[in-house]
Amino acid sequence: QTNAANTAANTTLSMYGQTNTNLSPYRAIGNTAADQLTTKLSDLTTPISVNPQDFLNSDQYKFLQTQGERGVTNSSAARGLGTSGAALKGSAAFESGLNSQQYQQNFNNQNTNQTNAYNRLSGLVNTGENAAAQTGVLGNAAVTQQNSAITGAGNAQAAAANATGGA
Repeated sequence: QTNAANTAANTTLSMYGQTNTNLSPYRAIGNTAADQLTTKLSDLTTPISVNPQDFLNSDQYKFLQTQGERGVTNSSAARGLGTSGAALKGSAAFESGLNSQQYQQNFNNQNTNQTNAYNRLSGLVNTGENAAAQTGVLGNAAVTQQNSAITGAGNAQAAAANATGGA
């Protein structure tokens, strides 16, 4: 009985050690992500500020601007307005609308990028947290099983000593 109880205690400890080893990479990635999230937290939670030059200088904006201006100019020329005040007013209205649209799109892109970065790191932190919690739960269970096995071994030894003393 004593040998069986000791074997059970050692097996429980060995199984916990293997589980601890198996969960270790997840705890490590969670710790790494937590460090990265902590480092980037101020950037990821700072209110978004759109710099108009970011999109005014982009190739996409320049293309849209060129195509739109060409469309306004061609439309005005087709109506015989050429470079009239109405044509210039149409061009200015197009430019204003394009700027507003691109400003909003730039804001949305930055917001999406911040949210994605936060969610990715947060997900890895949660993976590590879950692995750490599971390690703790399994460690607790292993200690309980070990204590039970050791108590069983002690009871077996005590029963043997009582039987010997009684004989």
